[in-house]
Amino acid sequence: MADITRELNQIKSAIYGKDVRGSIHDGIDKINKETEKATQTSEEAIEVTNQLLDGSFDQGALNTNIEKRLNDLEAQYAPRLTDVEKRLIEFGVSYKMFGAELDGVTDDTIAIQNAHNFANEHGYPVIQRNAKFVLNGEVEVKTDVDLSGSVVITTWVDTSIEHQRTNTLYRIKDEDAVDITSQVNRSDFVKGATTIPSLSAFNSGSIIIRTTDIDLLRNDAGVIQNVYKSEINAISENSDGNLAYALTKDYSKSTGFRVLFKPFQEPLTFNMPKLILDNAQIYSFIKSERNNVIVNNGFIEEINTLSAIAPIYTIAEFVDSHDIKLSNTICPIIGRDQRTGQNGLGYLFLFTRASKIKIDRADQLYGWSGINGNWFRDVSVTNSNILSVSGHANAYDIDIKDCRIYKSIVVHGGGILSIDNCYIDGRYESVAITTRKDYAAEFDGLIRVKDTTTIHPLYLVQIHSVDYDCGRKVYLPSVEIDNCHMKNPDNQATYLYTWRGFNGNYAATLPKVKIDGYSTSENDARHKTLYLPQKISNTLIKGEIDIEVSDAKVPITTFNPNPYDSNLANIQLPHITNNNVKLNLKVRNSLANFALFGTSNIEVKCDNCDVYAIRTGTNSADSVTQNGNALNMEIANSDIYRGFTDFPDRGGTNRIILSVVNSKYLKFYDANGQTDNAVGPSFADLVKYAKNNKAVPTIILPSASPGRLFNYTDDKYWQESSDVGINTLKLSYALDNAVMEYYRYGGVIAIAIDYVKINRAIAGYGLLQIARLPVGFRPMTRIKLPLTSDNSVNTAVLDILPTGEVRIYSRQSTEIASGSPFSAYATFI
Repeated sequence: MADITRELNQIKSAIYGKDVRGSIHDGIDKINKETEKATQTSEEAIEVTNQLLDGSFDQGALNTNIEKRLNDLEAQYAPRLTDVEKRLIEFGVSYKMFGAELDGVTDDTIAIQNAHNFANEHGYPVIQRNAKFVLNGEVEVKTDVDLSGSVVITTWVDTSIEHQRTNTLYRIKDEDAVDITSQVNRSDFVKGATTIPSLSAFNSGSIIIRTTDIDLLRNDAGVIQNVYKSEINAISENSDGNLAYALTKDYSKSTGFRVLFKPFQEPLTFNMPKLILDNAQIYSFIKSERNNVIVNNGFIEEINTLSAIAPIYTIAEFVDSHDIKLSNTICPIIGRDQRTGQNGLGYLFLFTRASKIKIDRADQLYGWSGINGNWFRDVSVTNSNILSVSGHANAYDIDIKDCRIYKSIVVHGGGILSIDNCYIDGRYESVAITTRKDYAAEFDGLIRVKDTTTIHPLYLVQIHSVDYDCGRKVYLPSVEIDNCHMKNPDNQATYLYTWRGFNGNYAATLPKVKIDGYSTSENDARHKTLYLPQKISNTLIKGEIDIEVSDAKVPITTFNPNPYDSNLANIQLPHITNNNVKLNLKVRNSLANFALFGTSNIEVKCDNCDVYAIRTGTNSADSVTQNGNALNMEIANSDIYRGFTDFPDRGGTNRIILSVVNSKYLKFYDANGQTDNAVGPSFADLVKYAKNNKAVPTIILPSASPGRLFNYTDDKYWQESSDVGINTLKLSYALDNAVMEYYRYGGVIAIAIDYVKINRAIAGYGLLQIARLPVGFRPMTRIKLPLTSDNSVNTAVLDILPTGEVRIYSRQSTEIASGSPFSAYATFI
């Protein structure tokens, strides 16, 4: 048979049209030269095949009978030609083969649908590159599609509100999910579960969970909506029922509980064309209900569209799908910047029960929103310029890296929300990253922001207030902010971390915050590192709020020239009326300028900071609160600039326990370079303990009790030991002649033995006396202190008797070998 490999390769890489037909004829010409002696039947077969390939065959018959014609050819004509025919089609089915005009004017919907129906039945890819065609109907897709370089025009209109439209151009489907509810044990489906033994019979597929069990209530501008428990997971080829992700909800008692299984498949790739929306109103370009889908490219253009109505609701939606890859999609506008009634909504991509999603190099400039959906998880967004990343109900584990976000990131759900090396423009948005107020401000996990810069937003991270009863306990997020910058070209007040608290009594967890590296532009606006609610009075919460701040570089212009103005403080702390709640704040290497709305149940530690003021948040005695424990503040290794405070004047001297250690008192210079050379006299009134402090020589000290600033102990709050020095006692030679230290501090006796090894073995349950404490340093009752060896096993006990004997005894039947190391520390009365 003739060698037509070159011609076939040309066909495979060519554009469908003239070049393809030329390559086909070149190949068939070689065949014809070798088959001059073929029968008349073979010649007729060649003639019919050529007609099919050059388009001269009756197009109407081709549209309706092409499959029958190909089958007839296979049955009637020469095998050589049938092989060629098969090889040509297997390279890809084109719309042209099925009668599409491809002129950009004629409606080619029927031909396109026929092409895909044929491809779906026989498993052939569909390839129609560099063409222009009109499509105004839904096409079902089950095989690869390559429309690279083509232009699709649609004028299809569904006049419903955008999210209620039903018209999709390409619907990707394949195997339906199978209901396996009867084959699983519902009691295994608990929050946090990573293994479901009853799923061990199922391999390599997605697990879809649906219920009629209400998870929480959404408050959408006063309209209460039910949000049901649901999620997607995945299971690989295993025999133990191991899940890809931990379950996010407890389904062990859920009503309407259903579990569906959808097997993984070979990836389906869809190379998108340019889509022109000509006065169209459609739901989406793609809607997929298949696992393992790859969508590449695509450009969306609007012409002759309405200003208040979005011509497309979303480019692509994925439902009950796992393993989705999207790349190189450009959509200058989707939706409208503002709603007009119920119209104007539009989303770049939507996900409903979808997982393992990778989005790369997506570009979007204007419109309503970017990425959104419900019950989706494991999302990676990279190298993209998009309006927003959001999640309605239960979006879990979202990673945003190397992106520019033009609006904001607004999410409900949990897991880890990671924003790394991003720019957030904040166009028309005051908040860069926030929880959803309509979903009770919940995010059950960690929000982590690293190496990220905001341009216009006033708030970097904001946790909304819990304003309504969502029907269950609310899980508030932990937040980590690392090396972020707020540019603030608009010269407005900026807020690094804001928590709005509670507007009522609602069961909830308490947030945790860690800030490590922050800066802002040097503008004459106030900047707040921590902006906490003025009052925490929720009676249904319990626990500790832990906050750490390091390297928060706030410019002094944030409060200059009026350091007394509490509105200009960069750290705002609340009045905690619930004595079951405590706030722990650690500040290091940062500017610390405090406004306190209460003096209850708060502990503050400042280390290596620039401290300016400790003042009332209300500028009145209302900030001196009497409930719970007094506020305890420790300042160490810091520079204190004048030390502004108004608490003594408000009657707050005994509600702040202030300790100052190893710190310096410096002059405060205002914006005009002026100073009064003084350390605030009221600051000394708050000091309850001071040690090893100093001041610049020319400073003016308070007229009353200046010594309290330097070395001072108020024995109402602190007690220093009258004992001087530490006693030492040499231990037995069996302990390598180590030394035990013992001393008394404020009525408490302490002993300490540094890391040491025994020189001889101790028999099982045996004793080894090592020292005797003198009178005055002996415990009132016997003290037993477990000793831990290098292998973390408690093999021995340090035994201290009221007679002063100190000994080691083995707590097991086997001996303690020679060379075994230990250390010990104990305190007793």
